[in-house]
Amino acid sequence: MEKQNPFVFTHPIQDSSKIMTRNEQLEKVIGCLKKNQYVSILAPLQTGKTTFLMQVHKAMKECVYIDFENNIQSLKEVVLDLAQKVKPLCQDANFKLKGDSHSNFISFLKDSSKIKGIVFLIDELLSSRELAFQFLSSIRAYYNECCFENIRNPHRFVIAGTNDLVEFTSEMNPRISPFNIAIELHIEDLKFDNINNFIKELGGSKFSEKAISRIFKYTQGHPFLTQYICHHLYGFSESKIDEKLKTLESCISEFKVEDTVNIRNMIDQIWRNPKENNDQINLLRAILNGEEIPFSKSHRAIRNLYLNGCIIEKIGKCSIRNPIYEFILKKNYEIHGKLKKSYEKERSRGKRDFDDYFRKLKNFDGWIMLALFDNNNDKIYSEDLKNRQYFLKKNKDYELQIAITKKEPQKQNEPVLSLLINDGEEPLEPVEFGVRIESFYDLGSYEEQSYSFPVDETNLIQTYKFPIKTADKTEDYIEVFIHIYQDVSLITIMKLFFKIG
Repeated sequence: MEKQNPFVFTHPIQDSSKIMTRNEQLEKVIGCLKKNQYVSILAPLQTGKTTFLMQVHKAMKECVYIDFENNIQSLKEVVLDLAQKVKPLCQDANFKLKGDSHSNFISFLKDSSKIKGIVFLIDELLSSRELAFQFLSSIRAYYNECCFENIRNPHRFVIAGTNDLVEFTSEMNPRISPFNIAIELHIEDLKFDNINNFIKELGGSKFSEKAISRIFKYTQGHPFLTQYICHHLYGFSESKIDEKLKTLESCISEFKVEDTVNIRNMIDQIWRNPKENNDQINLLRAILNGEEIPFSKSHRAIRNLYLNGCIIEKIGKCSIRNPIYEFILKKNYEIHGKLKKSYEKERSRGKRDFDDYFRKLKNFDGWIMLALFDNNNDKIYSEDLKNRQYFLKKNKDYELQIAITKKEPQKQNEPVLSLLINDGEEPLEPVEFGVRIESFYDLGSYEEQSYSFPVDETNLIQTYKFPIKTADKTEDYIEVFIHIYQDVSLITIMKLFFKIG
């Protein structure tokens, strides 16, 4: 039986044998921490920040990884979260968590650092901008007091994310000092030697020198894109891999690269608010058209495009990050242009504002419901509803039914997802949804089906029927991703796992 696909793109990687190493940057972070300095790691989404933090965690003693939950509402809850994480390292400590204030947070940091100096690895700031600002202000004050009191073994913070901490704190309150105490480190894409060694180590003889060169040419060492493309190529022979990488366009189309969360997030950041992002949109258009724009991180639009992952610096000029991004961005500008022309025609007839095409969603309050049937029309229930996992028999046909409805489900023994879209306006409007279903097999093959969910003038359940066949399949499992859209906007993704036995 063929071994499991070693290329991973759906979650942070903990297996050191599967990590794209960044030894130079890792040594720089460790050097800063040994000097009791804070570090700000800046990089776009899905460029390996979390995996890099895990590497720091393994390299440094007394580290605590912090991924703040979205429901944290106060500094007191932040302190409680930190205290819970440091307890295993400070077993005899009895922290006095007094109240919800800036000074009490600093007191906790000072009291706990007397027991042991800890490295806090923060994976993205808190989602509340105000709370994130309070958090940064508190640890900045703690840093200053440690310097003044000459504390030898203080806590240190490594904060990874897409936010420029200096710019963020200045925007929140320009009257106080910005968060300028952290050493800034930008995670860049990997060089050819790193990618070449990585693919050879994990892929063995499957990938020819030509294939590896093509992968690097298309991705320019982008970690997520490299893992994603290699994952989908892994199940094919060497000659088939070379064939599928023959052209950039065929590679993007074959593996649905444009539909990945990584790409969609980047595009959404640009077009979410065309009026506010006008400088970025115009600048990116100029770069795509081949104009030479000097690269400067002090320029807000350039810096935002860099942190969004669209551009990099190349010989002092702004350059699109890789050929895959260039192809997809050009395509989106073409779509944008066509929609704008359509809008201008509709505006003359008194139609809605242009931003609606990209940002505004129609109101909807209801549920997405899933049900699985075998070829005898008997319902199959999930044996692990929490993880939406089903067990299927080989050589059988199944049908997955997906319903979007305003009618509340009566039973909870099948996967159900609440779906609420509300822009503050009444009444709730009839909504047209789109559904795209992707199936990934463990040996690398892939299937896709798309459906259109018509405007629902009533409360009747409308159902999609999606066939799942296990006959003539050598795979052990199938992962199914259900993408729910409204117009061009991705609303949510549901994942199902089918184990075949």
